[in-house]
Amino acid sequence: MNDTSWADFGMRVHAEARVRCHRYAAEKPILAVDDHYVHLSVTPVDRSAVVTDADVAFARQLRDAALAYHAEIQRLADAGHTVPASEPGVA
Repeated sequence: MNDTSWADFGMRVHAEARVRCHRYAAEKPILAVDDHYVHLSVTPVDRSAVVTDADVAFARQLRDAALAYHAEIQRLADAGHTVPASEPGVA
């Protein structure tokens, strides 16, 4: 079995989008992003409970990117760049 995964796609999230972290007692977690017909799951190749330095480094990168994304969205919202949820997004 080849442990290499490759995918390149974009996802424009809607108000119904959800992000969840599925945790297990004896396995590494699965991060899941769901929106309409798209499901993305992120988990290390080896799902055993043995955590590697690479697992920790990737989790930190993911955290930092999510925090940066949140900060940018919040900055735009605080500056008044918002529309009601019932209106379509603005490019």
